[in-house]
Amino acid sequence: MSRATFVLCTLVTSVTASAHKLAGEPMQRRTPPRTTPFMAIDPLPVVGVASGSARTGGTLAAIGGGALVLDGDTGELVAVGVAGRPTARVKIGRDVGQVVVSPDGAEAYAADRAGDRVVVVSLPGLAVDRSFAVRAEPWGLALAPDGKTLLVTAIADRSVSAYATATGEERWTLPLGADPRGVAVSPDGRRAVVTFLTQGVVARLDLTGERPALGFVALGGQGPARAGADDRGRGFARAAFTVAFVSDRIAVVPHQLSTPNQAGGDSPGTYGGSASVTPIANRLDFIDVGGAAAEDRAATAHIGLQQPRAIAWDAAAGTLVVAGYGDDRVWAIGDLRKGAPSAAWSANVPGCAPTGLGIDGDSVRVFCEKSHAVVTLRGTAAGVRAGVAGPAVAASQVPAAVARGRDLFRRASAAVATNGAMACMSCHPDARTDGLSWKIERRRMQTPLLAGRLVGTEPYKWDGKDPTLAKSIERTVKRLGGGGLTQQEIGDLEAYLTSLPPPRAPAPHDAVAAARGKSLFAGAGCTGCHGGPKLTLGTRHKLESNLPEVDTPSLLGLAWSAPYFHDGSAPTLRAVLLDNGKVHGMLETRLDGPQIDDLVAYLETL
Repeated sequence: MSRATFVLCTLVTSVTASAHKLAGEPMQRRTPPRTTPFMAIDPLPVVGVASGSARTGGTLAAIGGGALVLDGDTGELVAVGVAGRPTARVKIGRDVGQVVVSPDGAEAYAADRAGDRVVVVSLPGLAVDRSFAVRAEPWGLALAPDGKTLLVTAIADRSVSAYATATGEERWTLPLGADPRGVAVSPDGRRAVVTFLTQGVVARLDLTGERPALGFVALGGQGPARAGADDRGRGFARAAFTVAFVSDRIAVVPHQLSTPNQAGGDSPGTYGGSASVTPIANRLDFIDVGGAAAEDRAATAHIGLQQPRAIAWDAAAGTLVVAGYGDDRVWAIGDLRKGAPSAAWSANVPGCAPTGLGIDGDSVRVFCEKSHAVVTLRGTAAGVRAGVAGPAVAASQVPAAVARGRDLFRRASAAVATNGAMACMSCHPDARTDGLSWKIERRRMQTPLLAGRLVGTEPYKWDGKDPTLAKSIERTVKRLGGGGLTQQEIGDLEAYLTSLPPPRAPAPHDAVAAARGKSLFAGAGCTGCHGGPKLTLGTRHKLESNLPEVDTPSLLGLAWSAPYFHDGSAPTLRAVLLDNGKVHGMLETRLDGPQIDDLVAYLETL
């Protein structure tokens, strides 16, 4: 396959006063205009022409002259016309994932995340035709080219499964690592790719056999970390929410690359240990999954978008469109078929929080989480597209303070971090954890899980020095070099964070073993520190560690919060129970192998 080294271009981003007004943001808090390079650092393969067509899910699916959107606040599937006005709607569930449309346009499949099912809706009228049960907490969807097989990622079950669309019968399932999200099938139906929030890899599936062959490809140009290896200056790929195939062989994965321990960085109070280097970069990985070799990554490109979460491929034009959830920007990259990409156009969509993209002829439709509206991008003027917003497709059902807090949490701004280079969600995708240990105040500190762990678990921070959540937010912004938040903004962030339920625990593989582990948890004295409904008594302890005192964390959502201990020195729960990582001085009851198995089985259900 031929390759070409390329440099795309330099885009200059500016935000007008009218954009500030539309977004409802104070002008002094915005990131100043800056020049953002967009370039590949590796050779890019010529994409070539696909031999078929497959459908990948998202929160928006473009259909002839309009779109389908799956609104997360209401759990409704809504059809909109050319002007973005709702024409029909149907309730899917109280918590939803993605939607995908069949190749013939007759049906849509929507993930009912809370109900553990896929709902099949007939088009264009949006009538529920049927539903079928799937693995726990479905989120990502992708259809095979013939429309007869639906791939579904399940977050709580940590798996990807295939179902017959006609009957809902499960054809196969494969266990995966924690937090699987997006899934895509190649246009020829021979391959699939699954992304993750915290694994730093993508799963590649060979679909040519009776049962898929599973392998993994490292993102970000770096292989998996070795135990005990020095990670100074090393980047870790995180927050890969989505994926798209641009040919039979090439898949594109937007993600961010975090450097939690920067080389030569020893600045106190900053994330990564450096006051001058941005610890998070955003990238696209072009992965050739067509060969048998383990090294499938073909190219990496830097992108000047914050938290790239939505992607769409215009096969007819050879143009890739990517949207930044954290900065309300959309970029299009053209000429991919020739192996010499160029920046086709860009657009600002202020006050959007884009989660879905779709191609509709010469238009691009964007679904905005914040405004609940579909914005249509049309025309070009000096490489910039203009957006026309339709009305809100659904009325938000969350309190106003929670909605404002959610927007603050996801939006990159100078109020939160130096030069607006980061947002709260940069380290806490989906208000969870990035699974990394950051160098902060010359110590390694693990990113804590937030969702479901903040109410009634004071004090905060690993050293327990922040008596309230408001104080903890204020201290975090200071560490990030942000200009500071108002008291109302801090209150809004509190409202959002305390509204979040804990992640769903995976079902135990052995319920009997988990029951034995529960008894062992109490009998070994663990409840002396991790008691009560939040599994913490809020006490601080002097332990053999790199902190004078360590706060007792909640154990809720423990299956999703690896690595463990405040310094992240225990990569697994088994490591916690076997050698305590680098933290010693806790209750050290001697456990044999079967007891450790039972206790791990229980802890993962919390």
